[in-house]
Amino acid sequence: MKSILNLTILSLIIFLNVSTLAGVAFAQGMTQSAAPNNVKAGGGVDCTTNIGKICNPIKAGSVDNLLASLLSIVKFVAGIVLVIYFILAGFKYVTARGDEGKIKEAHNMLTWTAVGGAILLGAEVIQKLISGTISQLGTGL
Repeated sequence: MKSILNLTILSLIIFLNVSTLAGVAFAQGMTQSAAPNNVKAGGGVDCTTNIGKICNPIKAGSVDNLLASLLSIVKFVAGIVLVIYFILAGFKYVTARGDEGKIKEAHNMLTWTAVGGAILLGAEVIQKLISGTISQLGTGL
């Protein structure tokens, strides 16, 4: 069970890093003078008038919006997983019945679940830092 928990936490960390850094690839934008006529006000390309060309399926108009939408999906899924793991850790405590090994296993599970929750909270801070840095670079600071 410990290896499954460690694998889950490692997968969550990798997913957060990849999803956060993938938004950096979309950081390049068009200048206002180079923007074609089919660019929407939000920044995306209007796919209805862009027939025969590759259309961007991502509806986010900026890197900040992209990161925020990705993070909201990750937070939703990871929040459900965290609740399930907290419940499982409590269930392990209850079913341990005084066995020191099982209590230690339940305690480790609870600890790593709390660490996963802290990483999840830290992901939003990292997203805000990346978005702030990209905005500052966009203004020439």
